Amino acid sequence: MLAVPLTVRSAASRTVNVRGGDWAKLTWAERWAEVQALGGGAESAPAKKTEKPAPKAPPPPPAAAPKAAPKRAAAPAAPRKGIPLAEKTQAELVDYSIKSDDIASAGDDYEAKSQLSAFKEFLKSAPGPEGYVEVKRYLAKGTNGYVFEGSLTQEGGKKTALKLIRMTQARTGMKEWYISKLLRANDIPNCVLADENVIVMPKEGSPPAVSEILSKAGPVPFYLGLCQEFMNGGSLEGDANEGKLSPKVLFTALADVAIALAGMHAVGVQHRDVKPENVMFAKKGTEIIAAKVCDFGSGEVGANPAGEADDIRRFGVTVMSCVTMEEWTKNKLIREPHKDVIDRLKEFVKANRNPAYQKVPQVVEKILAGNMSMGQVAEMMCELQNLA
Repeated sequence: MLAVPLTVRSAASRTVNVRGGDWAKLTWAERWAEVQALGGGAESAPAKKTEKPAPKAPPPPPAAAPKAAPKRAAAPAAPRKGIPLAEKTQAELVDYSIKSDDIASAGDDYEAKSQLSAFKEFLKSAPGPEGYVEVKRYLAKGTNGYVFEGSLTQEGGKKTALKLIRMTQARTGMKEWYISKLLRANDIPNCVLADENVIVMPKEGSPPAVSEILSKAGPVPFYLGLCQEFMNGGSLEGDANEGKLSPKVLFTALADVAIALAGMHAVGVQHRDVKPENVMFAKKGTEIIAAKVCDFGSGEVGANPAGEADDIRRFGVTVMSCVTMEEWTKNKLIREPHKDVIDRLKEFVKANRNPAYQKVPQVVEKILAGNMSMGQVAEMMCELQNLA
């Protein structure tokens, strides 16, 4: 399977999903059969690349197509030197943005490095949004790009969050894509995952909702696009800081986050950016029905005790932030000495008679001591959830 080009595997995955199947749940034999059905399962090894690759066939236009995006230039035979960022082709920008060190970050995991290398090659000619996702409106600015509401064309208009990442920051999107695949394959709960299919959005000729934002976004001419589950309830940071969460909802959300992180650590993944902002809610009406960890762009793959300890520490400070309603960024809580964090937490809960609030300083103190696994932390958070 790994010898088959990622473009073919991606097409096979999309075909299965359109039929109502789930590519992630197929066996390798079933995946191979789907690849063969698309003509990608030749017995011989893939042909070596010629000096000048054949042009890519354009995707079929949607029923009501917006102004067509300009054709993308194929990668030149020899690298062009000194080309301004805004004038780089899609392939040139990918090579400029993703270096060998970014692939090597997967450590000794051959499977991970193989998939990340294939992902980079796919990005050089990846299609745009036409026929896959229709962009509806702008939602928010992120660290490395922008988030839009969209609908998945081949899934009956299912709502999605389209994250557009500057191609110069594509390594974060590459991490998010691979970690999402890994977590999905291992059924790790309570995570906002990126779809396996990816797009590349050109600034020139992009849909109106996108063009309006990207026209003011600097010189980068292409953006990596990841579609994710649409979370309609805002973030843990927003609701907790505004005091909108009952003790039961708050500690249920924190328990869900702890369970997600414990699952990640069990399969050798560390988040490395745990904070209230990176926990999203799904709501039905005004009721919160799910809390999920998002944004894996800083994540690490491979067992790493230091990375796990960082996640655990950050989670402990997150609990303190949500209980006391202290703002994470404004108060620079992650830089606070642990003693100060615990002392303020003890002072805050003095007037609250809820059993979970009374016990939370003791729990946070144990978490920040650094002697526990994330699985043990999750058990303690479930106890608080039951007390709330």
